[in-house]
Amino acid sequence: FYAVVAGMPASLVRASIMCTLVCMSALAGGNPLSEGNLYLAAFLILLFAPLSLFDVGFQMSFVSVLSILKLMPFVAPPRVIASSPAGKLWAFMAVSLCAQAGVAALVAYHFHNFPTYFMLSNLVVVPMATVIVSLSFALAALSWLHPVAVAVGWLLKTLLRFQFSFLDFAGSLPGASLTLYPPVGEGGENELGLTILCSAGEFDTL
Repeated sequence: FYAVVAGMPASLVRASIMCTLVCMSALAGGNPLSEGNLYLAAFLILLFAPLSLFDVGFQMSFVSVLSILKLMPFVAPPRVIASSPAGKLWAFMAVSLCAQAGVAALVAYHFHNFPTYFMLSNLVVVPMATVIVSLSFALAALSWLHPVAVAVGWLLKTLLRFQFSFLDFAGSLPGASLTLYPPVGEGGENELGLTILCSAGEFDTL
């Protein structure tokens, strides 16, 4: 439902399909957090929308999740502290680091820069995004209660303003991003997708 309301971007479609597959895998007694589910989600999207392969959101969404699945076992917190506050903070930072490591090349390729303070930004933005989405649903559900809706709307607006102000602050810090040259020429934005497609074709012929 949320994916439909948000306009069904590739990242949300992927998340929705992944969530469905995770629930089905859990009910079937399999491994819900597997690469197979990610590959199946990509296959289903490309089956109905093949040109999504060239979409930046599609590429970054799947590469970031794949990077987390591949790299997280190497940087996960030790079991001794996994359930402690320090362990949870470690895990959160490790997930952010794995995702950023995966999409770094894509960010540099498509946007010609690399954010250097991504860890600082994620520590604030990701938890706030969870609260903001929850408040958005609450606002929609309680819209018929005017006083409550006004209060929730004010809180939501305040959090959004703070988030945007924080992002502006992080972006204004010295060395906030590394600019890369030269930019990709006309038509170059599709080269990565074509490379992925050709690589997949070569793999199938092996």
